[in-house]
Amino acid sequence: MSVTPIPARKGRAFLFVLTIFVLSVAAPELYAAGKNSLEPSRDSIIRIVTQIQRADYEGDRPALKRLNDELTPIPEDNKLASQVLYWRGFALWRRAINGFNESPTPTDLEEDLTQAVTDFKDAIARNPAFVEPKIGAVSSLGYLMYLNKKDPTRVQELLQQLSPLLKEATAAAPNNPRLLWVLGPIRWSSPPDRGGGQDKAFESYNRGLEAVRNQKGDASDPLEPSWGEPELLMSLAWSNLNRTTPDLNAAEQDAQAALKIVPYWHYVRDILMPQIRAAQAKALLPEPKFTPAQQEVLDARKARVEAGKKRDGSWSRYVADDCIYSDDDGNLVTKAQLLEHEKRNWPPEYDHSVNFRDYVVHVYGDTAVMNFRFTVHEQITDTDLITEMRATEAYAKQNGVWLLVARQWAPLPINFRKPVAVDTSVYKDYVGQYQSRPLDDVETISLKDGKLWSQSGNDENEYLPLGPETFFIKNDIASITFSRDPQGHVTGYTYHREDGQGYHVKKIK
Repeated sequence: MSVTPIPARKGRAFLFVLTIFVLSVAAPELYAAGKNSLEPSRDSIIRIVTQIQRADYEGDRPALKRLNDELTPIPEDNKLASQVLYWRGFALWRRAINGFNESPTPTDLEEDLTQAVTDFKDAIARNPAFVEPKIGAVSSLGYLMYLNKKDPTRVQELLQQLSPLLKEATAAAPNNPRLLWVLGPIRWSSPPDRGGGQDKAFESYNRGLEAVRNQKGDASDPLEPSWGEPELLMSLAWSNLNRTTPDLNAAEQDAQAALKIVPYWHYVRDILMPQIRAAQAKALLPEPKFTPAQQEVLDARKARVEAGKKRDGSWSRYVADDCIYSDDDGNLVTKAQLLEHEKRNWPPEYDHSVNFRDYVVHVYGDTAVMNFRFTVHEQITDTDLITEMRATEAYAKQNGVWLLVARQWAPLPINFRKPVAVDTSVYKDYVGQYQSRPLDDVETISLKDGKLWSQSGNDENEYLPLGPETFFIKNDIASITFSRDPQGHVTGYTYHREDGQGYHVKKIK
């Protein structure tokens, strides 16, 4: 059986690159092997494997390399040795896969994959009936084929290694969900006359998903691979995004289902979901192809904006006398007030709007509604204040001319704060669970790699310091300040809204 590498797609090569990461629900404790023993204890091996699984999802390549090195020496017991060798190979396999998603692509991918194949083959030698290292070796060899695609001799050599392993794994465990996950990209790229095609790939992923869900609860040995459900969901999401006729709703549902299992999955959260969102936005707002009526409204707005740059009141002929303005503070402003305001003759840089974009125009006979986004710059001394805005405008056609009859605009909650350097030793005091109201989600604050993280439902955000006790997150213009009791114990935090209001969130555990 031959295996055809996935062709490059928009600069992102090889679909195997997207079949990444491993299921983990255990806590990421950091322990090394016992120092008083020549062999690592089983418990220490389990802890390292748990760390490997977490680092894989987080895309932490340095940690995967370090943890691979920590799984030494290899135990004498063949079964345990085979498991340790599998996870050693797994760490480097996934380190390479994560590398394919980095830019620029790291140069050590072939080295990682070659060593992964060696570890997988050593695992097979210790336990020939162990099918999981055969699956890992098949995928690793497939990546190596891609990296050596310009060397036909090397590709053929790698294929000769891959084919018998794939045949053995398929014969021994045809419904293994991890095997079906690896087979999915092969079927996606193979022509229908060789048993491939997009439908066959979906069939493989769905079979794997059914199998892994049926096997839940069966695994009693934490060193036996049981990952697969989030990976299969991820592959379904990617496939629904990239199929001939994309199903963007299914892509989002599958990606969200994967994140529900692994909320901190770097690839799905930070790469795949933005790709899906971008495709959805493009589908909702395709390349502007406005009707003649819509273009008339857009032209009327453009003429008003160009006239406004003159600051001589000439823009007013494009605005109805009873036009309703609602500004970004919620105040109602009249056309007459705007004309009076303009007499102050402030220079354009005092309030300069640029980059008008994302237009949506609906025309209903002699009325029309338009929505768009724009950026406002305000120059104050040596500071350029930037505000992202969104506006809605209503127009009425009077005597054949489109006049503005209502306009409302408001700032978007973009956070321009920058974190400051603080003593992170206090972060450990903030670790725990917090809740504002009994029916609200419990927020878990944890310390990870020296940083403070918040997890609430499916949302995970880093708390960035404004001081030792005050923090913010990038997608929220509010801030929080932790509070302590007289004994110095953290009791909760106060959420500060931008308008000065706030509320207390209690630490419950």
